Amino acid sequence: MIESLEARFKAAIETGQFNDFGLLYTPTATLTARLAGRDLAIDGSDQIVRELNGWWSEPGRVDRWDAATSDGGLRVMLERSWGNGATDREGQFHLLHVRRGRIAEHWVFCVHPRYGPPPVIDGPVPSFL
Repeated sequence: MIESLEARFKAAIETGQFNDFGLLYTPTATLTARLAGRDLAIDGSDQIVRELNGWWSEPGRVDRWDAATSDGGLRVMLERSWGNGATDREGQFHLLHVRRGRIAEHWVFCVHPRYGPPPVIDGPVPSFL
Protein backbone atom coordinates (compact mmCIF):
# COMPACT_ATOMS: atom_id res chain seq x y z
CA MET A 1 0.00 0.00 0.00
CA ILE A 2 2.77 2.48 0.91
CA GLU A 3 4.58 1.94 -2.43
CA SER A 4 1.32 2.69 -4.24
CA LEU A 5 0.94 5.78 -2.06
CA GLU A 6 4.38 6.97 -3.15
CA ALA A 7 3.66 6.48 -6.86
CA ARG A 8 0.30 8.24 -6.62
CA PHE A 9 1.80 11.10 -4.60
CA LYS A 10 4.58 11.64 -7.16
CA ALA A 11 2.01 11.70 -9.99
CA ALA A 12 -0.02 14.31 -8.10
CA ILE A 13 3.10 16.43 -7.53
CA GLU A 14 4.00 16.24 -11.24
CA THR A 15 0.52 17.13 -12.50
CA GLY A 16 -0.34 19.57 -9.71
CA GLN A 17 -3.74 17.86 -9.43
CA PHE A 18 -4.64 16.08 -6.19
CA ASN A 19 -8.27 14.99 -6.79
CA ASP A 20 -7.45 11.28 -7.26
CA PHE A 21 -4.75 11.34 -4.60
CA GLY A 22 -7.23 12.94 -2.21
CA LEU A 23 -9.16 9.67 -2.05
CA LEU A 24 -6.30 8.31 0.09
CA TYR A 25 -6.96 10.77 2.94
CA THR A 26 -9.24 9.91 5.84
CA PRO A 27 -12.27 12.22 6.04
CA THR A 28 -10.77 13.78 9.19
CA ALA A 29 -7.19 14.07 7.89
CA THR A 30 -5.10 17.11 8.75
CA LEU A 31 -2.63 19.11 6.66
CA THR A 32 -0.06 21.24 8.46
CA ALA A 33 2.26 23.26 6.23
CA ARG A 34 5.07 25.70 6.92
CA LEU A 35 5.67 27.38 3.57
CA ALA A 36 7.53 30.47 2.49
CA GLY A 37 5.33 33.36 3.59
CA ARG A 38 2.50 31.35 5.12
CA ASP A 39 1.56 28.65 7.58
CA LEU A 40 -1.46 26.40 7.13
CA ALA A 41 -3.52 24.13 9.34
CA ILE A 42 -6.35 22.45 7.43
CA ASP A 43 -8.79 19.78 8.56
CA GLY A 44 -10.75 17.45 6.29
CA SER A 45 -9.88 15.62 3.09
CA ASP A 46 -11.98 17.84 0.81
CA GLN A 47 -10.38 21.01 2.16
CA ILE A 48 -6.90 19.48 1.88
CA VAL A 49 -7.44 18.56 -1.77
CA ARG A 50 -8.80 22.04 -2.52
CA GLU A 51 -5.69 23.59 -0.95
CA LEU A 52 -3.19 21.30 -2.68
CA ASN A 53 -4.87 21.81 -6.07
CA GLY A 54 -4.14 25.53 -5.72
CA TRP A 55 -0.41 25.22 -5.12
CA TRP A 56 0.65 25.07 -8.79
CA SER A 57 -1.10 26.47 -11.83
CA GLU A 58 0.50 24.03 -14.28
CA PRO A 59 2.13 20.60 -14.44
CA GLY A 60 5.78 20.45 -13.51
CA ARG A 61 8.88 18.31 -13.49
CA VAL A 62 10.18 16.51 -10.42
CA ASP A 63 13.93 17.18 -10.36
CA ARG A 64 14.53 15.60 -6.97
CA TRP A 65 12.64 12.78 -5.30
CA ASP A 66 14.17 11.23 -2.20
CA ALA A 67 11.56 9.00 -0.58
CA ALA A 68 11.53 6.56 2.29
CA THR A 69 8.60 4.39 3.30
CA SER A 70 7.67 2.58 6.48
CA ASP A 71 4.58 0.90 7.88
CA GLY A 72 3.64 4.28 9.32
CA GLY A 73 3.79 6.24 6.09
CA LEU A 74 5.94 8.10 3.63
CA ARG A 75 8.70 10.68 3.88
CA VAL A 76 9.66 12.65 0.73
CA MET A 77 12.19 15.39 0.03
CA LEU A 78 11.36 16.80 -3.39
CA GLU A 79 12.12 19.57 -5.78
CA ARG A 80 9.62 20.55 -8.44
CA SER A 81 10.15 22.94 -11.34
CA TRP A 82 7.83 24.36 -13.96
CA GLY A 83 7.84 27.19 -16.51
CA ASN A 84 11.44 28.25 -17.14
CA GLY A 85 12.74 26.08 -14.29
CA ALA A 86 15.23 28.70 -13.13
CA THR A 87 12.89 30.89 -11.12
CA ASP A 88 9.88 28.55 -11.15
CA ARG A 89 11.29 26.04 -8.68
CA GLU A 90 10.30 24.87 -5.24
CA GLY A 91 11.69 22.46 -2.66
CA GLN A 92 9.47 20.72 -0.11
CA PHE A 93 9.72 18.08 2.60
CA HIS A 94 6.57 15.97 3.12
CA LEU A 95 5.65 13.59 5.92
CA LEU A 96 2.51 11.51 5.37
CA HIS A 97 1.33 9.48 8.36
CA VAL A 98 -0.86 6.51 7.47
CA ARG A 99 -3.39 4.85 9.77
CA ARG A 100 -5.37 1.81 8.69
CA GLY A 101 -4.25 2.26 5.09
CA ARG A 102 -5.20 5.93 4.67
CA ILE A 103 -3.44 9.25 5.20
CA ALA A 104 -4.40 10.69 8.58
CA GLU A 105 -1.80 13.46 8.87
CA HIS A 106 0.23 15.31 6.25
CA TRP A 107 3.00 17.77 7.12
CA VAL A 108 4.81 19.95 4.59
CA PHE A 109 7.87 22.15 5.10
CA CYS A 110 9.53 24.36 2.53
CA VAL A 111 13.21 23.73 1.80
CA HIS A 112 15.70 25.60 -0.33
CA PRO A 113 15.90 24.14 -3.86
CA ARG A 114 19.32 22.80 -4.74
CA TYR A 115 18.99 21.46 -8.29
CA GLY A 116 18.61 23.09 -11.68
CA PRO A 117 20.13 26.23 -13.09
CA PRO A 118 20.93 29.12 -10.77
CA PRO A 119 18.16 31.69 -10.43
CA VAL A 120 18.15 34.67 -12.76
CA ILE A 121 19.09 37.86 -10.92
CA ASP A 122 17.66 41.10 -12.30
CA GLY A 123 19.52 44.18 -11.20
CA PRO A 124 22.73 44.65 -9.26
CA VAL A 125 24.22 41.89 -7.15
CA PRO A 126 24.08 42.71 -3.42
CA SER A 127 27.37 44.03 -2.07
CA PHE A 128 27.70 41.24 0.50
CA LEU A 129 28.09 38.69 -2.33
